[in-house]
Amino acid sequence: MPRSSAEAIVLRTRPVGESDLVVTFLTEAEGKLSGSAKNARRSRRRFGGALEPMTRGRAIWSETEGRELVRLESFEATASFAARQADLAWFYLFAYLAEVADTFAREKEPDPRFYRLVRAATDASEKGKAPRTVRRWFETWTLRLQGLLPELSACSRCGGTLQGLGLVVRAGSGEALCGACAVRQAREPASRGTTGLERGGSGSRSEGETVRLSAGEGEWIRRALAQPISQVADPGPAAGIDRLVRSLFLEFTGKPFRSARFLEVER
Repeated sequence: MPRSSAEAIVLRTRPVGESDLVVTFLTEAEGKLSGSAKNARRSRRRFGGALEPMTRGRAIWSETEGRELVRLESFEATASFAARQADLAWFYLFAYLAEVADTFAREKEPDPRFYRLVRAATDASEKGKAPRTVRRWFETWTLRLQGLLPELSACSRCGGTLQGLGLVVRAGSGEALCGACAVRQAREPASRGTTGLERGGSGSRSEGETVRLSAGEGEWIRRALAQPISQVADPGPAAGIDRLVRSLFLEFTGKPFRSARFLEVER
């Protein structure tokens, strides 16, 4: 059985039988893997308390041809965030980070940039960043890396610059519009006898939710995509950003993240 070793981040665990666990973990070079950890709930030597979600460490596993699960032989923690998660806001945020990462990471498909994003978000918890700032930075970059975030620098219709201006985003179509083009588009379906959320004809696609971002919210997103988390400022109450993230995630997943409801709503 080929044996592998790599830095990994635990995303979730599932108990099997009386003593085993199925552990889903994320690696930079191998992508997301799920492994059977025999006697993980009893073996302190091989696993200890290292299999908590978002713990980072050195994983050793082996693979058998034809089997979906790898065999997780050991996991030695190098970065545990248990102390930070004693704070309820961080506990809920780490659960959310793990669920989002598990949803977007692909089985056995490497995505080094996404791995480094998850790693940076967890490390930011130890560097004085507020949970709200880490969450929004992580969400913004997740949407960008997954190709779900519209280009916010220019209007999708007229090509005019959007910097310094408020804008309208149509979550379903992926368009970012200036105010004038948003008004014109809103009138177009009505002239064809369709609703404001649909395009006419067979196989029509929902335009999705319409989200308005203030000039400050649009600028914060642009800066977040240009800066490391250490330089990102807290955007403060930003209902437009929160609504945009929820809408774009929902377009992809079809249902809200379960852990999102526990996040503190900051207004």
